[in-house]
Amino acid sequence: MALLPDVHYQFATYFDSSHKLSPYLYTLSRRINEGHICIDIREPLPQQTLDAFQLGRQPALTDHQLIGSPEDLVHPFILDNDLLYTQRLYKYETHIAGYIKQAATAKSRDIDMIKAGEWLERYFPGTGSTGPDWQQIAAASALLHNFTIITGGPGTGKTTTVAKILSILWHLQPSCNIALAAPTGKAAARMAESLHLSGGTRTPELTEKFRQLPSGTIHRLLGTLHNSIYFRYNRSNPLPYDVIVIDECSMIDIALFSKLLSAIPPHCKLILLGDKNQLASVEAGSLFGDICNTLPRQNQFTPSFIDNVTTLSPQQGLLLAARTTTAPHLLTDHIITLEKSHRFSDDLGIGLISKAVIENDTEVLNFFCDMRGNDAVQIDFEYNEAIFRQFIQQFSAYIFDAAGKRQDILPALQAFHHCRVLSAVKQQEAGIYNLNLKIELYLHQRGWINMYDPYYDYRPIMVTRNNYTLGLHNGDTGILKKDPADGVTYAYFLVRDDNGTEQVKKVLPGLIAAYETCYAMTIHKSQGSEFNNVLMILPPNEDSQILSRELIYTGITRAREHVLIQAARSVFMEGCSRKVVRYSGLPGRLQ
Repeated sequence: MALLPDVHYQFATYFDSSHKLSPYLYTLSRRINEGHICIDIREPLPQQTLDAFQLGRQPALTDHQLIGSPEDLVHPFILDNDLLYTQRLYKYETHIAGYIKQAATAKSRDIDMIKAGEWLERYFPGTGSTGPDWQQIAAASALLHNFTIITGGPGTGKTTTVAKILSILWHLQPSCNIALAAPTGKAAARMAESLHLSGGTRTPELTEKFRQLPSGTIHRLLGTLHNSIYFRYNRSNPLPYDVIVIDECSMIDIALFSKLLSAIPPHCKLILLGDKNQLASVEAGSLFGDICNTLPRQNQFTPSFIDNVTTLSPQQGLLLAARTTTAPHLLTDHIITLEKSHRFSDDLGIGLISKAVIENDTEVLNFFCDMRGNDAVQIDFEYNEAIFRQFIQQFSAYIFDAAGKRQDILPALQAFHHCRVLSAVKQQEAGIYNLNLKIELYLHQRGWINMYDPYYDYRPIMVTRNNYTLGLHNGDTGILKKDPADGVTYAYFLVRDDNGTEQVKKVLPGLIAAYETCYAMTIHKSQGSEFNNVLMILPPNEDSQILSRELIYTGITRAREHVLIQAARSVFMEGCSRKVVRYSGLPGRLQ
Protein backbone atom coordinates (compact mmCIF):
# COMPACT_ATOMS: atom_id res chain seq x y z
CA MET A 1 0.00 0.00 0.00
CA ALA A 2 1.46 3.38 -1.02
CA LEU A 3 1.82 6.05 1.63
CA LEU A 4 0.36 9.47 0.96
CA PRO A 5 2.84 12.36 0.99
CA ASP A 6 2.75 14.49 4.12
CA VAL A 7 0.33 17.41 4.29
CA HIS A 8 3.08 20.00 3.72
CA TYR A 9 4.12 18.28 0.49
CA GLN A 10 0.50 18.17 -0.67
CA PHE A 11 0.12 21.86 0.14
CA ALA A 12 3.24 22.80 -1.81
CA THR A 13 2.54 20.70 -4.89
CA TYR A 14 -1.10 21.84 -5.01
CA PHE A 15 0.17 25.31 -5.87
CA ASP A 16 3.24 24.35 -7.88
CA SER A 17 4.16 21.01 -9.43
CA SER A 18 7.23 22.34 -11.23
CA HIS A 19 9.40 22.21 -8.09
CA LYS A 20 10.57 25.77 -8.72
CA LEU A 21 8.41 27.31 -5.97
CA SER A 22 7.11 24.20 -4.17
CA PRO A 23 10.27 23.55 -2.07
CA TYR A 24 9.86 27.02 -0.55
CA LEU A 25 6.13 26.47 0.02
CA TYR A 26 6.87 23.12 1.64
CA THR A 27 9.31 24.80 4.04
CA LEU A 28 6.88 27.67 4.67
CA SER A 29 4.06 25.24 5.52
CA ARG A 30 6.27 23.31 7.93
CA ARG A 31 7.53 26.48 9.57
CA ILE A 32 4.01 27.85 10.06
CA ASN A 33 3.11 24.56 11.72
CA GLU A 34 6.06 25.12 14.07
CA GLY A 35 4.86 28.63 14.98
CA HIS A 36 6.75 30.79 12.48
CA ILE A 37 4.98 33.51 10.48
CA CYS A 38 7.29 33.51 7.45
CA ILE A 39 10.58 32.14 6.11
CA ASP A 40 13.72 33.96 5.01
CA ILE A 41 14.47 32.85 1.45
CA ARG A 42 18.12 33.89 1.84
CA GLU A 43 18.67 30.99 4.20
CA PRO A 44 19.44 27.49 2.88
CA LEU A 45 16.45 25.21 2.64
CA PRO A 46 16.52 22.34 5.16
CA GLN A 47 17.91 19.04 3.91
CA GLN A 48 14.51 17.52 4.67
CA THR A 49 13.00 19.81 2.03
CA LEU A 50 15.63 18.95 -0.59
CA ASP A 51 15.11 15.24 0.10
CA ALA A 52 11.33 15.54 -0.16
CA PHE A 53 11.66 16.93 -3.69
CA GLN A 54 14.72 14.85 -4.62
CA LEU A 55 16.79 17.95 -5.25
CA GLY A 56 20.55 18.01 -5.25
CA ARG A 57 20.73 21.73 -4.65
CA GLN A 58 18.47 24.62 -3.73
CA PRO A 59 16.54 26.15 -6.66
CA ALA A 60 16.65 29.91 -7.09
CA LEU A 61 13.39 31.64 -6.25
CA THR A 62 12.62 33.87 -9.19
CA ASP A 63 9.54 35.93 -9.99
CA HIS A 64 6.47 33.75 -9.87
CA GLN A 65 2.85 34.42 -10.72
CA LEU A 66 1.76 33.11 -7.31
CA ILE A 67 3.96 35.57 -5.39
CA GLY A 68 2.86 39.13 -4.80
CA SER A 69 4.47 42.12 -3.10
CA PRO A 70 3.40 44.61 -0.41
CA GLU A 71 1.87 46.69 -3.23
CA ASP A 72 0.19 43.67 -4.87
CA LEU A 73 -1.72 41.60 -2.31
CA VAL A 74 -4.00 39.62 -4.65
CA HIS A 75 -1.63 36.64 -4.75
CA PRO A 76 -1.68 33.67 -2.32
CA PHE A 77 1.92 34.35 -1.22
CA ILE A 78 3.74 37.60 -0.48
CA LEU A 79 7.47 38.32 -0.64
CA ASP A 80 8.63 41.34 1.37
CA ASN A 81 12.31 42.06 2.07
CA ASP A 82 13.21 38.42 1.31
CA LEU A 83 10.59 37.14 3.77
CA LEU A 84 8.02 34.79 2.25
CA TYR A 85 4.53 34.70 3.79
CA THR A 86 1.11 33.33 3.07
CA GLN A 87 -1.12 36.24 2.13
CA ARG A 88 -3.27 35.76 5.24
CA LEU A 89 -0.40 35.93 7.74
CA TYR A 90 1.18 38.85 5.88
CA LYS A 91 -2.04 40.83 6.15
CA TYR A 92 -2.30 40.06 9.87
CA GLU A 93 1.28 41.18 10.47
CA THR A 94 0.79 44.31 8.36
CA HIS A 95 -2.27 45.29 10.35
CA ILE A 96 -0.54 44.70 13.69
CA ALA A 97 2.45 46.81 12.66
CA GLY A 98 0.13 49.53 11.35
CA TYR A 99 -1.90 49.68 14.54
CA ILE A 100 1.17 49.85 16.79
CA LYS A 101 2.72 52.64 14.70
CA GLN A 102 -0.52 54.62 14.78
CA ALA A 103 -1.20 54.04 18.48
CA ALA A 104 2.37 54.77 19.56
CA THR A 105 2.46 58.10 17.74
CA ALA A 106 -1.14 59.21 18.33
CA LYS A 107 -1.82 61.95 20.85
CA SER A 108 -3.53 60.62 23.94
CA ARG A 109 -6.47 62.38 25.53
CA ASP A 110 -5.34 65.31 27.64
CA ILE A 111 -5.29 64.62 31.36
CA ASP A 112 -5.11 66.97 34.30
CA MET A 113 -1.39 66.59 35.03
CA ILE A 114 -1.65 68.12 38.51
CA LYS A 115 -4.46 65.81 39.64
CA ALA A 116 -2.86 62.83 37.88
CA GLY A 117 0.39 63.55 39.72
CA GLU A 118 -1.40 63.77 43.05
CA TRP A 119 -3.12 60.43 42.54
CA LEU A 120 0.08 58.86 41.24
CA GLU A 121 1.94 59.92 44.39
CA ARG A 122 -0.91 58.70 46.57
CA TYR A 123 -1.02 55.22 45.01
CA PHE A 124 2.78 54.96 44.70
CA PRO A 125 4.06 56.61 47.88
CA GLY A 126 7.65 55.44 47.36
CA THR A 127 9.63 52.44 48.49
CA GLY A 128 12.75 54.15 49.77
CA SER A 129 14.71 52.60 46.90
CA THR A 130 17.55 54.52 45.30
CA GLY A 131 16.36 53.48 41.85
CA PRO A 132 13.18 54.22 39.87
CA ASP A 133 9.87 52.75 41.01
CA TRP A 134 9.12 50.84 37.82
CA GLN A 135 5.51 50.26 38.79
CA GLN A 136 5.02 54.02 39.08
CA ILE A 137 6.83 54.61 35.76
CA ALA A 138 4.56 52.03 34.10
CA ALA A 139 1.52 53.81 35.53
CA ALA A 140 2.79 57.15 34.23
CA SER A 141 3.27 55.66 30.76
CA ALA A 142 -0.27 54.29 30.78
CA LEU A 143 -1.69 57.66 31.82
CA LEU A 144 0.26 59.50 29.12
CA HIS A 145 -0.15 57.06 26.22
CA ASN A 146 -2.83 55.10 24.40
CA PHE A 147 -0.53 52.10 23.93
CA THR A 148 1.44 50.66 26.85
CA ILE A 149 3.15 47.34 27.45
CA ILE A 150 3.99 46.27 31.00
CA THR A 151 6.20 43.21 31.12
CA GLY A 152 8.01 41.45 33.93
CA GLY A 153 8.53 38.10 35.57
CA PRO A 154 6.43 36.51 38.32
CA GLY A 155 6.06 38.64 41.42
CA THR A 156 7.08 41.92 39.79
CA GLY A 157 3.63 43.43 40.39
CA LYS A 158 2.03 43.66 36.95
CA THR A 159 -1.49 43.14 38.29
CA THR A 160 -0.95 45.44 41.28
CA THR A 161 0.30 48.15 38.93
CA VAL A 162 -2.73 47.83 36.65
CA ALA A 163 -5.10 47.93 39.63
CA LYS A 164 -3.60 51.27 40.65
CA ILE A 165 -3.67 52.57 37.05
CA LEU A 166 -7.38 51.79 36.75
CA SER A 167 -8.07 53.40 40.12
CA ILE A 168 -6.32 56.61 39.03
CA LEU A 169 -8.15 56.64 35.70
CA TRP A 170 -11.48 56.35 37.51
CA HIS A 171 -10.53 59.16 39.88
CA LEU A 172 -9.68 61.35 36.88
CA GLN A 173 -12.68 60.26 34.79
CA PRO A 174 -15.41 58.48 36.82
CA SER A 175 -17.34 57.54 33.67
CA CYS A 176 -14.32 55.75 32.13
CA ASN A 177 -15.52 52.47 30.56
CA ILE A 178 -13.00 49.67 31.14
CA ALA A 179 -12.81 46.00 30.08
CA LEU A 180 -10.45 43.14 30.93
CA ALA A 181 -9.59 40.13 28.79
CA ALA A 182 -7.04 37.34 28.41
CA PRO A 183 -6.43 34.50 25.93
CA THR A 184 -8.04 31.93 28.26
CA GLY A 185 -11.02 32.13 30.56
CA LYS A 186 -8.91 30.93 33.48
CA ALA A 187 -6.37 33.73 32.98
CA ALA A 188 -9.16 36.30 32.65
CA ALA A 189 -10.84 35.10 35.85
CA ARG A 190 -7.54 35.19 37.75
CA MET A 191 -6.83 38.72 36.55
CA ALA A 192 -10.29 39.96 37.55
CA GLU A 193 -9.94 38.31 40.96
CA SER A 194 -6.44 39.72 41.48
CA LEU A 195 -7.49 43.23 40.45
CA HIS A 196 -10.42 43.06 42.82
CA LEU A 197 -8.06 42.23 45.70
CA SER A 198 -5.11 44.48 44.69
CA GLY A 199 -4.42 48.16 44.53
CA GLY A 200 -4.60 49.33 48.14
CA THR A 201 -7.38 51.09 50.04
CA ARG A 202 -10.45 51.98 47.98
CA THR A 203 -13.66 53.88 48.43
CA PRO A 204 -16.90 51.85 48.31
CA GLU A 205 -17.61 53.38 44.90
CA LEU A 206 -14.25 52.26 43.54
CA THR A 207 -14.67 48.80 45.05
CA GLU A 208 -18.00 48.48 43.25
CA LYS A 209 -16.44 49.56 39.95
CA PHE A 210 -13.80 46.82 40.26
CA ARG A 211 -16.48 44.29 41.14
CA GLN A 212 -18.43 45.14 38.00
CA LEU A 213 -15.43 45.10 35.66
CA PRO A 214 -16.32 42.95 32.63
CA SER A 215 -13.75 40.20 32.09
CA GLY A 216 -13.49 37.15 29.87
CA THR A 217 -11.60 35.65 27.00
CA ILE A 218 -10.53 37.81 24.07
CA HIS A 219 -12.94 35.79 21.93
CA ARG A 220 -15.78 36.69 24.26
CA LEU A 221 -14.72 40.35 24.37
CA LEU A 222 -14.81 40.50 20.56
CA GLY A 223 -18.09 38.60 20.34
CA THR A 224 -17.80 35.18 18.71
CA LEU A 225 -20.15 34.58 15.79
CA HIS A 226 -21.50 31.05 15.33
CA ASN A 227 -19.68 29.07 12.61
CA SER A 228 -17.62 32.11 11.62
CA ILE A 229 -13.95 33.14 11.84
CA TYR A 230 -15.12 36.75 12.24
CA PHE A 231 -16.25 38.62 15.34
CA ARG A 232 -19.08 40.97 16.21
CA TYR A 233 -16.63 43.76 17.06
CA ASN A 234 -14.20 44.74 14.32
CA ARG A 235 -12.86 47.73 12.40
CA SER A 236 -16.38 48.76 11.32
CA ASN A 237 -17.91 48.10 14.73
CA PRO A 238 -15.26 48.92 17.37
CA LEU A 239 -15.43 47.94 21.01
CA PRO A 240 -17.35 50.39 23.27
CA TYR A 241 -14.56 50.94 25.82
CA ASP A 242 -12.20 53.71 26.84
CA VAL A 243 -9.58 51.38 28.34
CA ILE A 244 -8.88 47.72 27.57
CA VAL A 245 -6.45 45.60 29.58
CA ILE A 246 -5.18 42.32 28.13
CA ASP A 247 -3.27 39.87 30.36
CA GLU A 248 -1.02 36.89 29.50
CA CYS A 249 -0.24 38.43 26.11
CA SER A 250 2.56 35.98 25.35
CA MET A 251 -0.17 33.39 24.68
CA ILE A 252 -1.88 35.40 21.90
CA ASP A 253 -1.35 34.19 18.32
CA ILE A 254 -1.07 36.46 15.28
CA ALA A 255 -4.62 35.97 13.98
CA LEU A 256 -6.33 36.76 17.29
CA PHE A 257 -3.99 39.67 17.98
CA SER A 258 -4.77 41.23 14.61
CA LYS A 259 -8.52 40.85 15.11
CA LEU A 260 -8.27 42.32 18.60
CA LEU A 261 -6.39 45.40 17.37
CA SER A 262 -8.92 45.83 14.55
CA ALA A 263 -11.65 46.33 17.13
CA ILE A 264 -9.83 48.90 19.30
CA PRO A 265 -11.32 52.39 18.77
CA PRO A 266 -8.84 55.25 18.14
CA HIS A 267 -9.44 56.96 21.49
CA CYS A 268 -9.06 53.76 23.55
CA LYS A 269 -6.11 53.07 25.85
CA LEU A 270 -4.72 49.57 25.32
CA ILE A 271 -2.61 48.11 28.15
CA LEU A 272 -0.87 44.80 27.42
CA LEU A 273 0.51 42.66 30.26
CA GLY A 274 2.74 39.62 30.17
CA ASP A 275 6.10 38.01 30.72
CA LYS A 276 8.09 38.30 27.49
CA ASN A 277 10.27 35.37 28.54
CA GLN A 278 7.41 32.89 28.86
CA LEU A 279 6.29 30.39 26.27
CA ALA A 280 4.77 31.87 23.14
CA SER A 281 1.36 30.94 21.72
CA VAL A 282 0.66 27.42 20.50
CA GLU A 283 -0.36 28.84 17.10
CA ALA A 284 1.73 30.96 14.75
CA GLY A 285 3.63 33.92 16.12
CA SER A 286 5.46 35.12 19.22
CA LEU A 287 4.02 38.61 18.95
CA PHE A 288 4.41 39.80 22.51
CA GLY A 289 8.07 38.81 22.68
CA ASP A 290 8.71 40.24 19.20
CA ILE A 291 7.27 43.61 20.20
CA CYS A 292 9.06 43.77 23.55
CA ASN A 293 12.38 42.77 21.99
CA THR A 294 12.28 45.48 19.33
CA LEU A 295 13.91 47.78 21.89
CA PRO A 296 17.71 47.38 21.92
CA ARG A 297 17.71 48.17 25.66
CA GLN A 298 14.85 48.01 28.13
CA ASN A 299 13.71 50.98 30.24
CA GLN A 300 15.44 53.73 28.28
CA PHE A 301 13.36 56.89 27.74
CA THR A 302 13.14 60.02 25.65
CA PRO A 303 13.75 63.45 27.25
CA SER A 304 10.12 64.46 26.59
CA PHE A 305 8.80 61.42 28.47
CA ILE A 306 11.16 62.09 31.38
CA ASP A 307 9.92 65.71 31.43
CA ASN A 308 6.32 64.51 31.65
CA VAL A 309 7.19 62.03 34.40
CA THR A 310 8.94 64.84 36.26
CA THR A 311 5.73 66.88 36.10
CA LEU A 312 3.78 63.94 37.52
CA SER A 313 6.42 62.85 40.04
CA PRO A 314 9.53 65.02 40.45
CA GLN A 315 11.39 62.32 42.37
CA GLN A 316 10.84 59.66 39.70
CA GLY A 317 11.73 62.11 36.94
CA LEU A 318 15.03 62.79 38.67
CA LEU A 319 15.75 59.07 39.01
CA LEU A 320 14.99 58.53 35.30
CA ALA A 321 17.49 61.14 34.14
CA ALA A 322 20.23 58.52 33.89
CA ARG A 323 17.99 56.42 31.64
CA THR A 324 17.83 58.92 28.78
CA THR A 325 18.30 57.38 25.34
CA THR A 326 20.09 59.13 22.51
CA ALA A 327 18.62 56.77 19.90
CA PRO A 328 14.86 56.61 20.49
CA HIS A 329 12.77 53.84 18.95
CA LEU A 330 9.11 53.94 17.95
CA LEU A 331 8.21 52.07 21.17
CA THR A 332 10.61 53.86 23.52
CA ASP A 333 8.46 55.14 26.43
CA HIS A 334 5.72 52.60 25.63
CA ILE A 335 7.32 49.37 26.95
CA ILE A 336 8.07 49.25 30.67
CA THR A 337 9.87 46.28 32.20
CA LEU A 338 9.19 45.77 35.91
CA GLU A 339 12.68 44.89 37.10
CA LYS A 340 12.15 44.11 40.78
CA SER A 341 10.59 40.83 41.85
CA HIS A 342 8.77 41.04 45.19
CA ARG A 343 8.67 37.23 45.36
CA PHE A 344 12.18 36.07 44.46
CA SER A 345 15.67 37.42 45.01
CA ASP A 346 17.78 37.67 41.86
CA ASP A 347 20.70 36.28 43.86
CA LEU A 348 19.07 33.19 45.36
CA GLY A 349 17.04 30.10 44.58
CA ILE A 350 14.20 30.32 42.09
CA GLY A 351 14.98 33.91 41.14
CA LEU A 352 18.62 33.13 40.39
CA ILE A 353 18.05 29.90 38.43
CA SER A 354 15.15 31.30 36.39
CA LYS A 355 17.29 34.26 35.35
CA ALA A 356 20.17 31.92 34.50
CA VAL A 357 17.87 29.73 32.42
CA ILE A 358 16.47 32.55 30.31
CA GLU A 359 19.94 34.03 29.78
CA ASN A 360 21.58 30.59 29.34
CA ASP A 361 24.15 31.54 31.98
CA THR A 362 26.08 28.25 31.90
CA GLU A 363 28.26 29.19 34.87
CA VAL A 364 25.26 29.62 37.18
CA LEU A 365 23.43 26.64 35.65
CA ASN A 366 26.44 24.39 36.19
CA PHE A 367 26.67 25.68 39.77
CA PHE A 368 23.08 24.54 40.40
CA CYS A 369 23.77 21.22 38.67
CA ASP A 370 26.96 20.61 40.68
CA MET A 371 25.20 21.47 43.93
CA ARG A 372 22.04 19.59 42.90
CA GLY A 373 20.21 22.81 43.76
CA ASN A 374 19.72 24.54 47.11
CA ASP A 375 16.94 25.10 49.64
CA ALA A 376 14.45 26.41 47.07
CA VAL A 377 15.70 24.42 44.06
CA GLN A 378 16.40 20.69 43.90
CA ILE A 379 17.70 18.88 40.81
CA ASP A 380 17.49 15.09 40.39
CA PHE A 381 19.41 13.78 37.38
CA GLU A 382 18.48 10.12 37.91
CA TYR A 383 14.66 10.45 37.91
CA ASN A 384 14.84 8.87 41.37
CA GLU A 385 11.57 7.08 42.13
CA ALA A 386 11.92 7.69 45.88
CA ILE A 387 12.25 11.44 45.30
CA PHE A 388 9.21 11.35 43.01
CA ARG A 389 7.16 9.53 45.65
CA GLN A 390 8.33 11.87 48.37
CA PHE A 391 7.02 14.80 46.33
CA ILE A 392 3.64 13.27 45.46
CA GLN A 393 3.21 12.37 49.14
CA GLN A 394 2.27 16.05 49.46
CA PHE A 395 -1.04 15.29 47.76
CA SER A 396 -2.16 13.61 50.99
CA ALA A 397 -2.57 17.12 52.46
CA TYR A 398 -5.61 17.85 50.32
CA ILE A 399 -7.26 14.54 51.28
CA PHE A 400 -6.48 14.50 55.02
CA ASP A 401 -6.25 17.25 57.62
CA ALA A 402 -3.54 17.48 60.27
CA ALA A 403 -5.51 15.12 62.55
CA GLY A 404 -5.76 12.46 59.81
CA LYS A 405 -9.45 13.04 59.11
CA ARG A 406 -10.71 13.37 55.55
CA GLN A 407 -10.92 17.00 54.49
CA ASP A 408 -14.12 18.91 53.92
CA ILE A 409 -14.33 20.24 50.39
CA LEU A 410 -13.26 23.88 51.01
CA PRO A 411 -9.96 23.07 52.76
CA ALA A 412 -9.39 20.26 50.23
CA LEU A 413 -9.67 22.73 47.33
CA GLN A 414 -7.39 25.20 49.10
CA ALA A 415 -4.76 22.54 49.86
CA PHE A 416 -4.76 21.02 46.37
CA HIS A 417 -3.26 24.20 44.90
CA HIS A 418 -0.17 23.89 47.10
CA CYS A 419 1.69 21.51 44.79
CA ARG A 420 1.65 20.27 41.19
CA VAL A 421 3.59 18.02 38.85
CA LEU A 422 4.47 19.64 35.51
CA SER A 423 5.63 17.92 32.34
CA ALA A 424 6.77 19.15 28.96
CA VAL A 425 4.72 16.52 27.10
CA LYS A 426 1.43 14.63 27.22
CA GLN A 427 2.60 11.26 25.92
CA GLN A 428 5.67 9.12 26.77
CA GLU A 429 6.75 7.87 30.16
CA ALA A 430 7.40 11.44 31.34
CA GLY A 431 4.09 12.69 29.92
CA ILE A 432 1.11 13.82 31.97
CA TYR A 433 -1.11 10.83 31.10
CA ASN A 434 1.39 8.34 32.49
CA LEU A 435 2.28 10.57 35.44
CA ASN A 436 -1.36 10.99 36.45
CA LEU A 437 -1.78 7.19 36.39
CA LYS A 438 1.37 6.72 38.52
CA ILE A 439 0.14 9.23 41.08
CA GLU A 440 -3.33 7.70 41.16
CA LEU A 441 -1.82 4.23 41.66
CA TYR A 442 0.37 5.51 44.51
CA LEU A 443 -2.61 7.11 46.28
CA HIS A 444 -4.83 4.08 45.55
CA GLN A 445 -2.32 1.61 47.03
CA ARG A 446 -2.42 3.57 50.29
CA GLY A 447 -6.18 3.42 50.38
CA TRP A 448 -6.58 7.17 49.97
CA ILE A 449 -8.57 7.01 46.71
CA ASN A 450 -10.34 4.38 44.61
CA MET A 451 -8.81 4.93 41.17
CA TYR A 452 -11.12 2.35 39.56
CA ASP A 453 -14.16 4.54 40.16
CA PRO A 454 -14.13 7.34 37.51
CA TYR A 455 -15.96 9.58 39.99
CA TYR A 456 -13.84 8.72 43.02
CA ASP A 457 -13.82 11.08 45.99
CA TYR A 458 -11.03 13.69 45.82
CA ARG A 459 -10.35 13.15 42.10
CA PRO A 460 -8.79 16.45 40.94
CA ILE A 461 -10.00 17.58 37.53
CA MET A 462 -9.17 20.31 35.05
CA VAL A 463 -11.81 21.72 32.73
CA THR A 464 -10.59 21.53 29.12
CA ARG A 465 -13.31 23.53 27.39
CA ASN A 466 -15.01 26.82 28.27
CA ASN A 467 -18.57 26.53 29.55
CA TYR A 468 -20.01 30.00 29.98
CA THR A 469 -23.38 28.64 31.11
CA LEU A 470 -21.73 27.04 34.15
CA GLY A 471 -19.21 29.84 34.57
CA LEU A 472 -16.30 27.43 34.06
CA HIS A 473 -13.23 28.11 31.94
CA ASN A 474 -10.66 26.02 30.14
CA GLY A 475 -7.96 25.41 32.78
CA ASP A 476 -10.17 25.71 35.88
CA THR A 477 -9.39 23.01 38.46
CA GLY A 478 -11.78 21.36 40.87
CA ILE A 479 -12.35 18.20 42.90
CA LEU A 480 -14.96 15.44 42.59
CA LYS A 481 -16.56 14.41 45.88
CA LYS A 482 -19.77 12.83 47.05
CA ASP A 483 -22.05 15.19 48.95
CA PRO A 484 -22.97 13.42 52.23
CA ALA A 485 -26.28 15.29 52.30
CA ASP A 486 -27.72 13.65 49.18
CA GLY A 487 -25.17 10.99 48.21
CA VAL A 488 -24.58 12.62 44.81
CA THR A 489 -21.07 13.21 43.44
CA TYR A 490 -20.39 16.79 42.42
CA ALA A 491 -17.46 18.67 40.95
CA TYR A 492 -16.47 21.44 43.35
CA PHE A 493 -14.61 24.61 42.34
CA LEU A 494 -13.06 27.38 44.41
CA VAL A 495 -14.47 30.85 43.65
CA ARG A 496 -14.46 34.21 45.43
CA ASP A 497 -17.48 36.32 46.28
CA ASP A 498 -17.65 40.10 45.82
CA ASN A 499 -15.77 40.62 49.11
CA GLY A 500 -12.92 38.34 48.07
CA THR A 501 -14.02 35.52 50.39
CA GLU A 502 -13.35 32.02 49.07
CA GLN A 503 -16.51 30.07 48.35
CA VAL A 504 -17.32 26.66 46.86
CA LYS A 505 -19.33 26.18 43.69
CA LYS A 506 -20.66 22.70 42.90
CA VAL A 507 -21.65 21.32 39.51
CA LEU A 508 -22.77 17.91 38.32
CA PRO A 509 -19.77 16.36 36.50
CA GLY A 510 -21.92 15.29 33.56
CA LEU A 511 -22.69 18.92 32.75
CA ILE A 512 -19.03 19.91 32.36
CA ALA A 513 -18.57 17.90 29.13
CA ALA A 514 -14.76 18.00 28.98
CA TYR A 515 -12.31 17.52 31.83
CA GLU A 516 -9.27 15.43 32.79
CA THR A 517 -7.34 14.35 35.91
CA CYS A 518 -4.77 16.98 36.91
CA TYR A 519 -2.28 15.86 39.54
CA ALA A 520 0.09 16.43 36.63
CA MET A 521 -0.39 19.01 33.87
CA THR A 522 1.64 20.30 30.95
CA ILE A 523 3.89 23.32 31.39
CA HIS A 524 1.93 25.02 28.59
CA LYS A 525 -1.31 24.51 30.51
CA SER A 526 0.23 25.81 33.73
CA GLN A 527 0.81 29.31 32.35
CA GLY A 528 -0.98 31.82 34.53
CA SER A 529 -1.00 29.47 37.54
CA GLU A 530 1.21 29.39 40.63
CA PHE A 531 1.84 26.67 43.22
CA ASN A 532 3.86 26.58 46.42
CA ASN A 533 5.80 23.50 45.31
CA VAL A 534 6.42 22.28 41.77
CA LEU A 535 7.93 19.09 40.39
CA MET A 536 8.98 19.64 36.76
CA ILE A 537 9.82 16.49 34.79
CA LEU A 538 11.61 16.80 31.44
CA PRO A 539 11.78 14.07 28.75
CA PRO A 540 14.90 11.90 29.08
CA ASN A 541 15.89 12.47 25.45
CA GLU A 542 17.86 15.68 24.85
CA ASP A 543 16.83 15.60 21.18
CA SER A 544 13.22 16.33 22.16
CA GLN A 545 12.21 19.25 19.95
CA ILE A 546 9.89 20.71 22.56
CA LEU A 547 12.72 21.57 24.96
CA SER A 548 13.65 25.24 25.20
CA ARG A 549 14.78 27.76 27.79
CA GLU A 550 11.35 29.41 27.60
CA LEU A 551 9.66 26.11 28.49
CA ILE A 552 12.02 25.44 31.41
CA TYR A 553 11.75 29.05 32.65
CA THR A 554 7.96 28.87 32.56
CA GLY A 555 7.93 25.61 34.54
CA ILE A 556 10.37 26.86 37.19
CA THR A 557 8.56 30.16 37.72
CA ARG A 558 5.24 28.42 38.44
CA ALA A 559 6.71 27.68 41.91
CA ARG A 560 6.38 30.19 44.73
CA GLU A 561 8.56 28.41 47.30
CA HIS A 562 10.26 25.27 46.00
CA VAL A 563 10.91 23.62 42.64
CA LEU A 564 12.16 20.08 42.08
CA ILE A 565 13.53 19.33 38.59
CA GLN A 566 13.82 15.75 37.38
CA ALA A 567 15.93 15.74 34.23
CA ALA A 568 19.18 14.34 32.93
CA ARG A 569 21.91 16.95 33.24
CA SER A 570 22.52 16.92 29.48
CA VAL A 571 18.79 17.36 28.81
CA PHE A 572 18.53 20.28 31.24
CA MET A 573 21.60 22.06 29.84
CA GLU A 574 20.61 21.39 26.24
CA GLY A 575 17.11 22.74 26.87
CA CYS A 576 18.52 25.92 28.44
CA SER A 577 20.78 26.43 25.41
CA ARG A 578 17.84 26.47 23.00
CA LYS A 579 16.02 29.71 22.47
CA VAL A 580 12.70 29.66 20.67
CA VAL A 581 13.15 31.69 17.51
CA ARG A 582 10.07 32.23 15.39
CA TYR A 583 10.54 34.04 12.12
CA SER A 584 8.54 37.23 11.84
CA GLY A 585 8.90 40.48 9.98
CA LEU A 586 7.30 42.47 12.79
CA PRO A 587 10.49 43.65 14.57
CA GLY A 588 11.85 45.04 11.31
CA ARG A 589 8.58 46.74 10.47
CA LEU A 590 8.52 48.50 13.84
CA GLN A 591 11.97 50.05 13.41
